[in-house]
Amino acid sequence: MEEEHGSPLTEYTERNIVVIALLHDICKTRFYSVEKRNRKVNGIWEEYDAYFVDDQIPFGHGEKSVMMIQQFGLQLQQPELYAIRWHMGFPEGMDKNAFSNAVDLFPIVWVTHNADMIATHFMEDKEDNKPEFVERVVIGIEKCNVKCIGMNRK
Repeated sequence: MEEEHGSPLTEYTERNIVVIALLHDICKTRFYSVEKRNRKVNGIWEEYDAYFVDDQIPFGHGEKSVMMIQQFGLQLQQPELYAIRWHMGFPEGMDKNAFSNAVDLFPIVWVTHNADMIATHFMEDKEDNKPEFVERVVIGIEKCNVKCIGMNRK
């Protein structure tokens, strides 16, 4: 790993970005189920579908995604494995050094975690600020010390 200005400079392939982006939350499959519930709307009872957590594979969030991907036969590369495992950050009570060490090894861990948090907390709101926010984030990422091989952006 090369060093530039004291911070790690790591190159990632298009495959790394695609695998991480598409599969980091695969653990959510068979995690939610649907049940019928009733609610009163304008004084009239109606039936509706409601989602609830039905965790059939209780193995941890990031760990479960890694396990499921590998069970499907996809061999994860090291940056993918670490980024998917740690995309939620570190759970309460866990050694914070482990997450920090993973970020030091593969900065894409930090990028993935933050992208997931940004999508959850800023891009999925009701204010419809998505397009402007995404453009600002992309510009910010381009200024970071992380290069991606094979992805061209004007």
